[in-house]
Amino acid sequence: MVKTKLITIAASLILIFTALAFWADNTMYNLNQRINKQSLSVNNSKGTFVKPSPRPEVSQSPNESTSLVRLAKADAAQKFNLDEADIKVEQLSQISWNDSSLGCPKPEGVYLQVITPGWKIKLNSGNNIYEYHSDQSRVIYCDNPKE
Repeated sequence: MVKTKLITIAASLILIFTALAFWADNTMYNLNQRINKQSLSVNNSKGTFVKPSPRPEVSQSPNESTSLVRLAKADAAQKFNLDEADIKVEQLSQISWNDSSLGCPKPEGVYLQVITPGWKIKLNSGNNIYEYHSDQSRVIYCDNPKE
C-alpha cells in the first residue's frame, strides 16, 4: 500500500517536472518569436531591412563580443572588483550540462534532470581564473564546478 503510493507520487512528480521543462522551453521560444517579429534591423550594405532568425542555432559559437561572455565579464568585474578591460577569455567551450544546475549544483538546490546545452567560460585576470557556466541565456559563476 505504502509502496504503491510512493510510486504514484514519484510518477506524478516526474510528469510535473517534465511539463514544467516543456512549458519553460516553449515560453522562452514564444517570447523570442515575439521579440523577433517586433525588431527588424539593417544588416546589409544596401540598407534593406533583414528580419533576424527566430531562434539562434545551438552550434553557433559565441566569441568575446557575444552577450554570454559579456555577461560573465561584467559579473566577474563586479563580483571581484576587477577592471573589465583586464579580463580575458582563457577558455570557451560548448558543453551539454546533465541538468539545469549547469554543473554548479548548490546543496539545497533542486534541478530539472534535462540535458541543457550551454558553454563553459573561463576568464583570466592576472593570475586568477574565474569559471562561468551558461545555458543559452544565463551565466552563473561556478566556484565549485562538478563538470
